[in-house]
Amino acid sequence: LGAMNDEVNMILSLVCTSEQIANIGVTGKSQCSDISATDCACCMMDDDYTLATSRNTGTEPAYTNCNSYFDDQGPVLSKLSLLASHDGGVAVKAPVGQTEIHTALIQNHTINDLMFGYPSAYLGHVAFLAQMDKALSSTELAKSMLTGEMDADLSFKLGNIAEYTSKVGSVCFATCLEGGDCSGQAPDRHVTSDADKIKLGGIDCKPYTSTFETVAKCAAINAALQADSNAPGYDACVCANGSDEWSSQGCCLAGGEHNGNDLKGEGCLFEVAGVVDPNYAGMDTSIANAVDLGTALQSWIDREVSNPSSEFMCPAIGADIDEHVKFGHYESYAGKTEHVTYYHTGNDRMRQDDVANSASTEHSTPVTGCSGKYFKPKGLTVKTGTSQ
Repeated sequence: LGAMNDEVNMILSLVCTSEQIANIGVTGKSQCSDISATDCACCMMDDDYTLATSRNTGTEPAYTNCNSYFDDQGPVLSKLSLLASHDGGVAVKAPVGQTEIHTALIQNHTINDLMFGYPSAYLGHVAFLAQMDKALSSTELAKSMLTGEMDADLSFKLGNIAEYTSKVGSVCFATCLEGGDCSGQAPDRHVTSDADKIKLGGIDCKPYTSTFETVAKCAAINAALQADSNAPGYDACVCANGSDEWSSQGCCLAGGEHNGNDLKGEGCLFEVAGVVDPNYAGMDTSIANAVDLGTALQSWIDREVSNPSSEFMCPAIGADIDEHVKFGHYESYAGKTEHVTYYHTGNDRMRQDDVANSASTEHSTPVTGCSGKYFKPKGLTVKTGTSQ
């Protein structure tokens, strides 16, 4: 995170701008009133705070003690712990009477997540807030940040996390329970031919819990504004991707205020790259010689023997072979639900010419199976609904 590369600065950056943090301990800098204030300090160092309290006969100064942001039971660390737990972060501390404190530094993940990448609720929230002084109170600027349009100005590139969050929702929303978390895995990649869903196949959906929680918050905001359009501390939710998914499955928020709490960056999921990364399905067109790694991996697992190319090559100009006309009688099928099995005139012997014979009857059968684009079909394609 550039300047936010240590935990102290990172935590402070969730509540203050980089300028406000730099002003901590600077003589003459007053307490900032909010995150948009300038020429002021984020908080007061603990030693200075204790000294000021002592000099003022025990009365605490009108400053925030920086240590309050590092309290196990405080809102900042509680939020970070919750997001870390969604990401599979391990428990590192259990305060008395409180739930466990989780860290994002050590996480549990499946081989699938490590191979093909996974969403991070922690990074989606922290990486935005740590650099939010680029957007401050502007919803439009927040949109630009969350859609990757401002990456050139950021020390930590966000990419289009708004779009990525929505894609995760397309495979994980079904796992979410009302009033609970989104436990479970996304559908396996072999059950779809959608490139985006293939890449997200089988991921752990727990991080999407933070996105799903925006539905309840935004619904409460909407209810408050319907009762009073000028209700203080409430502002309508705005999805960074321009949709209204906040009302259904949740989204990465670029705007919204709930009971005085700014919701910018809530529900956003950052894409953590896997070993295979974006070229899993051979869809990375930015690489001139992109390889379909999905098919390549499957071939390697199956220990397939390399075969020479079997493409039909056109003969030299002037060459005329009778069999060439026969190639027009063959058809290839991809993703079809019906497959023509043969043409038959009724004669005892079937011939290739039957396909062009007007007296032939076309015979077809329903088939099931994958398209073969990413993985070769497994098993036999047979009539649906039979045990053959």
